[in-house]
Amino acid sequence: RLAIPAMEALAREAPRLRCEVIEAEPEDALPALALGDIDLVIGDEWQHQPRRLPAGVERHELLIDSVQLVLPAGHPATRRHQEAVPLAELAGEAWATGHAEMGWEEMTQRTCRELGGFDPDIRHRANDATISLALVARGLAVAMLPELPLPRDAAGTAVRPIAEGSVSRAIFAATRAADAARPSTQALLAAVRNEAAAL
Repeated sequence: RLAIPAMEALAREAPRLRCEVIEAEPEDALPALALGDIDLVIGDEWQHQPRRLPAGVERHELLIDSVQLVLPAGHPATRRHQEAVPLAELAGEAWATGHAEMGWEEMTQRTCRELGGFDPDIRHRANDATISLALVARGLAVAMLPELPLPRDAAGTAVRPIAEGSVSRAIFAATRAADAARPSTQALLAAVRNEAAAL
Protein backbone atom coordinates (compact mmCIF):
# COMPACT_ATOMS: atom_id res chain seq x y z
CA ARG A 1 0.00 0.00 0.00
CA LEU A 2 3.04 2.33 0.19
CA ALA A 3 5.98 0.95 -1.78
CA ILE A 4 4.21 -0.19 -4.94
CA PRO A 5 2.11 2.97 -5.44
CA ALA A 6 5.26 5.04 -4.78
CA MET A 7 7.11 3.03 -7.44
CA GLU A 8 4.25 3.61 -9.91
CA ALA A 9 4.48 7.35 -9.29
CA LEU A 10 8.26 7.30 -9.73
CA ALA A 11 7.92 5.38 -13.00
CA ARG A 12 5.92 8.36 -14.31
CA GLU A 13 7.82 11.21 -12.64
CA ALA A 14 11.40 9.89 -12.64
CA PRO A 15 11.49 7.15 -15.30
CA ARG A 16 15.30 6.93 -15.29
CA LEU A 17 15.36 6.05 -11.58
CA ARG A 18 15.67 2.28 -11.17
CA CYS A 19 13.48 1.00 -8.35
CA GLU A 20 13.62 -2.50 -6.88
CA VAL A 21 11.61 -4.00 -4.04
CA ILE A 22 13.19 -6.33 -1.51
CA GLU A 23 10.85 -7.71 1.14
CA ALA A 24 12.71 -8.02 4.44
CA GLU A 25 12.03 -7.48 8.10
CA PRO A 26 13.34 -4.19 9.52
CA GLU A 27 15.70 -6.22 11.73
CA ASP A 28 17.55 -7.17 8.52
CA ALA A 29 16.78 -4.20 6.27
CA LEU A 30 18.00 -1.41 8.56
CA PRO A 31 21.55 -2.81 8.92
CA ALA A 32 21.64 -3.32 5.12
CA LEU A 33 20.63 0.33 4.71
CA ALA A 34 23.42 1.45 7.02
CA LEU A 35 25.92 -0.56 4.96
CA GLY A 36 24.73 1.03 1.71
CA ASP A 37 23.23 -2.15 0.27
CA ILE A 38 19.82 -0.47 -0.10
CA ASP A 39 18.76 3.18 -0.25
CA LEU A 40 15.45 3.37 1.61
CA VAL A 41 13.61 1.20 4.13
CA ILE A 42 9.91 1.33 4.90
CA GLY A 43 9.72 -0.11 8.37
CA ASP A 44 7.41 -0.43 11.32
CA GLU A 45 7.72 -0.05 15.06
CA TRP A 46 5.12 -1.65 17.27
CA GLN A 47 3.79 0.29 20.23
CA HIS A 48 6.00 -0.23 23.32
CA GLN A 49 8.76 -1.81 21.20
CA PRO A 50 11.05 1.06 20.19
CA ARG A 51 13.39 0.26 17.33
CA ARG A 52 17.05 1.29 17.53
CA LEU A 53 18.44 2.65 14.28
CA PRO A 54 22.00 1.97 13.18
CA ALA A 55 24.42 4.91 13.26
CA GLY A 56 24.08 7.19 10.26
CA VAL A 57 20.44 6.26 9.58
CA GLU A 58 17.65 8.87 9.71
CA ARG A 59 14.01 8.10 10.46
CA HIS A 60 11.12 9.84 8.67
CA GLU A 61 7.66 9.38 10.22
CA LEU A 62 4.93 8.37 7.76
CA LEU A 63 1.77 7.28 9.62
CA ILE A 64 0.26 5.53 12.63
CA ASP A 65 -1.45 2.21 11.87
CA SER A 66 -3.97 0.94 14.44
CA VAL A 67 -4.12 -2.75 15.32
CA GLN A 68 -7.45 -4.57 15.05
CA LEU A 69 -8.78 -7.95 16.09
CA VAL A 70 -9.55 -10.19 13.12
CA LEU A 71 -12.03 -12.97 13.86
CA PRO A 72 -13.91 -15.53 11.80
CA ALA A 73 -17.12 -13.92 10.52
CA GLY A 74 -19.34 -16.27 12.55
CA HIS A 75 -17.34 -16.06 15.78
CA PRO A 76 -19.61 -15.73 18.87
CA ALA A 77 -17.74 -12.60 20.02
CA THR A 78 -18.67 -10.82 16.78
CA ARG A 79 -22.35 -11.53 17.42
CA ARG A 80 -22.15 -10.37 21.04
CA HIS A 81 -20.11 -7.24 20.27
CA GLN A 82 -20.98 -5.16 17.22
CA GLU A 83 -18.31 -2.63 18.15
CA ALA A 84 -15.15 -3.41 20.15
CA VAL A 85 -14.50 -6.99 21.33
CA PRO A 86 -13.10 -7.67 24.81
CA LEU A 87 -9.74 -9.33 24.29
CA ALA A 88 -10.25 -11.47 27.39
CA GLU A 89 -13.05 -13.34 25.56
CA LEU A 90 -10.45 -14.73 23.14
CA ALA A 91 -8.24 -16.34 25.79
CA GLY A 92 -9.04 -19.90 24.69
CA GLU A 93 -8.57 -19.31 20.96
CA ALA A 94 -5.79 -20.45 18.62
CA TRP A 95 -3.83 -17.42 17.38
CA ALA A 96 -2.03 -16.63 14.13
CA THR A 97 0.88 -14.20 14.17
CA GLY A 98 4.41 -13.60 12.91
CA HIS A 99 7.48 -15.71 13.57
CA ALA A 100 9.08 -15.93 17.00
CA GLU A 101 11.30 -12.99 17.95
CA MET A 102 9.60 -10.70 15.41
CA GLY A 103 7.63 -7.59 16.31
CA TRP A 104 4.21 -8.92 15.30
CA GLU A 105 4.51 -11.94 17.58
CA GLU A 106 5.86 -9.84 20.46
CA MET A 107 3.00 -7.33 20.05
CA THR A 108 0.42 -10.13 20.08
CA GLN A 109 1.87 -11.68 23.24
CA ARG A 110 2.27 -8.36 25.04
CA THR A 111 -1.22 -7.15 24.14
CA CYS A 112 -2.88 -10.40 25.21
CA ARG A 113 -1.00 -10.34 28.52
CA GLU A 114 -1.41 -6.65 29.32
CA LEU A 115 -4.94 -6.01 28.04
CA GLY A 116 -6.49 -9.49 28.14
CA GLY A 117 -4.74 -11.07 31.11
CA PHE A 118 -3.70 -14.27 29.29
CA ASP A 119 -0.90 -15.82 27.26
CA PRO A 120 -2.10 -16.45 23.70
CA ASP A 121 -2.01 -19.97 22.27
CA ILE A 122 0.02 -19.10 19.16
CA ARG A 123 -0.33 -22.03 16.78
CA HIS A 124 0.30 -20.44 13.38
CA ARG A 125 3.24 -18.24 12.32
CA ALA A 126 3.81 -16.57 8.96
CA ASN A 127 5.56 -13.53 7.52
CA ASP A 128 2.51 -12.62 5.45
CA ALA A 129 -0.79 -11.27 6.77
CA THR A 130 -2.56 -12.99 3.84
CA ILE A 131 -1.83 -16.40 5.36
CA SER A 132 -3.13 -15.32 8.75
CA LEU A 133 -6.28 -13.90 7.13
CA ALA A 134 -6.87 -17.22 5.33
CA LEU A 135 -6.54 -19.12 8.63
CA VAL A 136 -8.99 -16.75 10.31
CA ALA A 137 -11.47 -16.89 7.41
CA ARG A 138 -11.56 -20.68 7.72
CA GLY A 139 -12.17 -20.57 11.47
CA LEU A 140 -8.75 -21.95 12.39
CA ALA A 141 -7.45 -18.92 14.31
CA VAL A 142 -7.93 -15.36 15.44
CA ALA A 143 -5.33 -12.65 14.93
CA MET A 144 -4.32 -9.08 15.66
CA LEU A 145 -3.38 -7.19 12.52
CA PRO A 146 -2.71 -3.57 11.73
CA GLU A 147 -5.22 -1.89 9.41
CA LEU A 148 -2.78 -1.20 6.58
CA PRO A 149 -2.48 -4.81 5.30
CA LEU A 150 -6.17 -5.58 5.82
CA PRO A 151 -8.15 -5.79 2.57
CA ARG A 152 -11.25 -3.64 2.38
CA ASP A 153 -13.48 -6.73 2.39
CA ALA A 154 -11.74 -9.84 3.69
CA ALA A 155 -14.37 -12.52 3.05
CA GLY A 156 -15.07 -14.76 6.01
CA THR A 157 -13.60 -12.37 8.58
CA ALA A 158 -14.86 -9.73 10.98
CA VAL A 159 -12.64 -6.85 12.08
CA ARG A 160 -13.16 -5.23 15.48
CA PRO A 161 -11.23 -2.85 17.75
CA ILE A 162 -9.84 -4.16 21.04
CA ALA A 163 -12.24 -3.12 23.83
CA GLU A 164 -9.61 -2.88 26.60
CA GLY A 165 -7.50 -0.27 24.80
CA SER A 166 -5.88 0.72 21.55
CA VAL A 167 -2.67 -0.68 20.11
CA SER A 168 -0.81 0.73 17.13
CA ARG A 169 2.40 0.69 15.15
CA ALA A 170 4.33 3.52 13.56
CA ILE A 171 5.22 3.25 9.89
CA PHE A 172 8.41 5.10 8.99
CA ALA A 173 10.90 5.49 6.19
CA ALA A 174 14.62 5.35 6.87
CA THR A 175 17.50 6.69 4.78
CA ARG A 176 21.21 7.21 5.26
CA ALA A 177 22.01 10.67 6.59
CA ALA A 178 24.94 10.89 4.18
CA ASP A 179 22.52 10.54 1.23
CA ALA A 180 20.07 13.27 2.29
CA ALA A 181 21.06 15.59 -0.58
CA ARG A 182 21.04 12.92 -3.30
CA PRO A 183 18.25 13.57 -5.83
CA SER A 184 17.39 9.85 -5.99
CA THR A 185 16.99 9.64 -2.20
CA GLN A 186 14.88 12.80 -2.18
CA ALA A 187 12.66 11.41 -4.96
CA LEU A 188 12.19 8.06 -3.20
CA LEU A 189 11.34 9.70 0.11
CA ALA A 190 8.94 12.20 -1.48
CA ALA A 191 7.07 9.44 -3.32
CA VAL A 192 6.68 7.36 -0.15
CA ARG A 193 5.57 10.41 1.86
CA ASN A 194 2.97 11.29 -0.78
CA GLU A 195 1.48 7.80 -0.66
CA ALA A 196 1.42 7.81 3.14
CA ALA A 197 -0.36 11.18 3.14
CA ALA A 198 -2.96 9.80 0.72
CA LEU A 199 -3.76 6.98 3.15
